[in-house]
Amino acid sequence: MKIIIDTDSGTDDATAISAASGSSLIDLLGLTIVCGNVPRALGTRNVLKILDFIDSEEVTV
Repeated sequence: MKIIIDTDSGTDDATAISAASGSSLIDLLGLTIVCGNVPRALGTRNVLKILDFIDSEEVTV
């Protein structure tokens, strides 16, 4: 299944990104960032850190 995750980079989203990235059933096409828990610029930085942490830097943000 191909998916794009729309995220505000909260802890729940970090868990979803990690699970989707590690799943053999999901093709994670990319992530979009919205402001929510934090401003969009900080959310983008957080998402990039999450992708680095889970070794999935190839995911498009």
